[in-house]
Amino acid sequence: MKSLFHQLKTQFIMSTRNVFVLIYFCIHVLALRADPPLPLVWNTGGNTPWVTQTSTTHDGVAAFQSGAIVDFQQSWTETSVTGPGILSYWWKVSSEASYDLLTISYDGLIVNEISGEVDWVQRTLVIGTGIHTIRWTYSKDVVDQGGKDSAWLDDVNYIPEAILTKPPEILTQPIATAVNANSIATFSVAGSGSNLSYQWRKNLVNIVGATSSTLVLNNVQTNQAGLYSVVISNSYGNVTSGGAMLQVNRLAQTIIFGSLSVQQLNASPITLTASSNSKLPITYVSSLLSVAKISGATVTILALGTTTITASQPGDAVYLPANSISQKLIVAVPPPIITSQPASITVNVTSNATFKVTASGSAPLSYQWRLGGVNISGATKPTLDLLNVASKNAGKYSVRVTNPGGSIDSVEAQLTVTLPSVAPTIVAQPMNQSVNQ
Repeated sequence: MKSLFHQLKTQFIMSTRNVFVLIYFCIHVLALRADPPLPLVWNTGGNTPWVTQTSTTHDGVAAFQSGAIVDFQQSWTETSVTGPGILSYWWKVSSEASYDLLTISYDGLIVNEISGEVDWVQRTLVIGTGIHTIRWTYSKDVVDQGGKDSAWLDDVNYIPEAILTKPPEILTQPIATAVNANSIATFSVAGSGSNLSYQWRKNLVNIVGATSSTLVLNNVQTNQAGLYSVVISNSYGNVTSGGAMLQVNRLAQTIIFGSLSVQQLNASPITLTASSNSKLPITYVSSLLSVAKISGATVTILALGTTTITASQPGDAVYLPANSISQKLIVAVPPPIITSQPASITVNVTSNATFKVTASGSAPLSYQWRLGGVNISGATKPTLDLLNVASKNAGKYSVRVTNPGGSIDSVEAQLTVTLPSVAPTIVAQPMNQSVNQ
C-alpha cells in the first residue's frame, strides 16, 4: 500500500568494528487513513550497511539501497514489528540472475526472493501475533556479477490489525464552494481506515461513477447546484460526510445595439443586428406597432412617425438577463425627386428668360431658386421668370426642392446674355474730289 505522503527518513549511523547500525524512523500515513502505524526502527549490517539515497526511488523522494559488496558477501537491513498486521513494501534488484539474490526473511526464514533485472514491485507480508523481525538481504555468490549489482527498498508500511479492522473515519470534510457557470468545481474528503471506497451524492442521491476521494465537476451548470456529500465505506462499516453546498453563479451578458438610421415610408424591410457576448438570440419589441412591426429581427415599416425598438435577452441557465438597450426608429417621407432639370439658355439683353424644374414626391414641395449658389429673393416656384434681362443677370442658376423628407438640388443651368444683332448704317458718305494733273 503506497504512502499518501512521502516517508520522512532520518538516518543515524553507528560504527562498531565491521558492523554498522542504521536507525530509521519512518512515519507513514497511508492514503486516506488517519491512524499511522507505529514508527519503525531500522537496523542494518552485514559486510556493508544499507544506505539512504535519492537517485533510485519508488516514491520519488528517497529509498534504501544495499551496500557495495563483493563476491561471497552480504548487506542487510531489518526492522521489528508487533503483530498481528500487514506489512507492505516495494523492492527492486539489478543483479546476476539466480545467483545474486535479494531476499526477505521472517524471523530468519526466507519467504521470498528476486534476482536479475526486476523493477519496482510491491509485495505484502502477513504478520502473526507477537514481535517479529523482518530482514531484507542482498547477497552474492562466489563469482561473477550482473546489472548494477545492487538492491533497493522503499515505501515500507506496517498496518496493525487494529487499524485494518477499524471502520472508516472522516478526517477532512468536503467544503462548500461557489463557482461561475462553465467552470470547474472540486470537492474532496480525507478519511481513515483500510480498503476504503467512496460514493459521492448530490442532494442525497448517488452520483454515477463518483467513487474516488475527490469529486471533479467539469463545465458546471446551474442545475448542478446543490448539497454534496460522500459515503466512505470498508468491510467494517461506513461513515457519511457533512454536506457541502455548491453554488453556481450565472455569468453576466451585455447587449450591443447601435443607433438606427432614418427610414423612408416606402422602404423595404430592415434587419436588426443587435448582439450579446453570450451569443444567445436577441428579442426585439417596437413601442408603436402602427409605425413599425417586428418579426424576429425583421422590421416592416407601416407609417410615418417615431417608434422605440428595444433589444433584450432574458438569459438562460448559464447567463443572467442582459440590460435592455433601446434605439429610436424614425420613419419619414422620402425626399423629392427632380424629374426634369432646368436647361441652360441664351437670350439677348432686354429679353425675357425662363428656367423650369419638374419634381415629384410627397407634398408639400417647396422651391428656392439660386444664382451662383445664393438664394434669389421671392424665387420660390417651379418656374423662374426673368424679365428684361441685363448682362448682370448672366450666371449659373439652380433650384433646391424640399419636402418633409428632405431636399434635393438641381443641376446648374447657364444663362448667357448677348447684345442684339444690328444692320450696319453709313454715317458719312464719300465726297467728290478734283485733283490737278
